[in-house]
Amino acid sequence: MDAKADLSTAEAQDRDDFANRLFTDALGAFTIFSVHIGDRLGFYRALAQNPGLTSRQLAGRTGTHERYVREWLEHQATSCVLEAHGNASSAERFHVAMDRALGHFEAGGEFSPGLFAVGLQHQQNREEAVSSH
Repeated sequence: MDAKADLSTAEAQDRDDFANRLFTDALGAFTIFSVHIGDRLGFYRALAQNPGLTSRQLAGRTGTHERYVREWLEHQATSCVLEAHGNASSAERFHVAMDRALGHFEAGGEFSPGLFAVGLQHQQNREEAVSSH
């Protein structure tokens, strides 16, 4: 028996919405882990102090391996945490957009956990909205 055929349109939509929520939440979790890694390795601090670094330059400043730094930078750019500039003929340069950086870095250059509080509040609001339906 085909389970798809037995679902009403509303049930199928509910199933699809739930699957989409799980996927979106998983992506968010990966972004949070990536932010934590960037904070612990000093990537955000280095980018805030030296905007426009390449992956090689950031790796050199933080004593990390360039390939993993490049992967991290590209993930951060696709997640809209960082901005990337460059083209195929030159190395991409990355920086923290000032509108995203303000309030997330303390005077000492440490990443502020306030960003996580905002994310947790957003998740709580989402769960309340879902439970009210």
